[in-house]
Amino acid sequence: MSSECNKQGWSETISDNYRIEDGEWWYHDKRRRLRCTIYTCETCGKLFPRPASGTRHREKKGYKITVCSLECCQWTGHGEISGKFWNGVLRSAAKRGIEVLVTIEKAWELWVAEGPICALSGLPITLKRPRNAGNKSRTWITASLDRIDSKKPYEAGNIQWLHKDVNMMKQSLSKEDFIEFCRKIAERNPRAA
Repeated sequence: MSSECNKQGWSETISDNYRIEDGEWWYHDKRRRLRCTIYTCETCGKLFPRPASGTRHREKKGYKITVCSLECCQWTGHGEISGKFWNGVLRSAAKRGIEVLVTIEKAWELWVAEGPICALSGLPITLKRPRNAGNKSRTWITASLDRIDSKKPYEAGNIQWLHKDVNMMKQSLSKEDFIEFCRKIAERNPRAA
């Protein structure tokens, strides 16, 4: 990295591949040379580069590039509930015409209060995948937000965390009806129980 970069205090956040040439930032590697624009992240304060060609086009359209690509700055969730998971809850509810009157923060408070176990079965549930899980994240996330009374919206006092398979079986049944069906199934199949 050039001494000019070190004077600006950028040595920690921008790699040796970025240099100032004729007053502009350039990215160099073995195969290419790209002009860059350097931004300051509004979340963490670190400097981060973006190729100038794409960023100028976005800025003309009114888009602002304000957040770096570090995981800490891209997080849109709360606690262990990711923004992607929560948006899935919101989209699914909207598609079915169900109101969501609870916030992601309240859902997280309930998660912390109940612990990572299914409210009906006691099975362990998780909201995040292991780092080495690869692209199959849906198979690792076993938690599902459920309405206790399926006739009411997602609201405080009417939500619980269930294992996704238990929630799939419960469907739109009330908690009492679902438990009664499970009891009847267990009575009818004593060997399986």
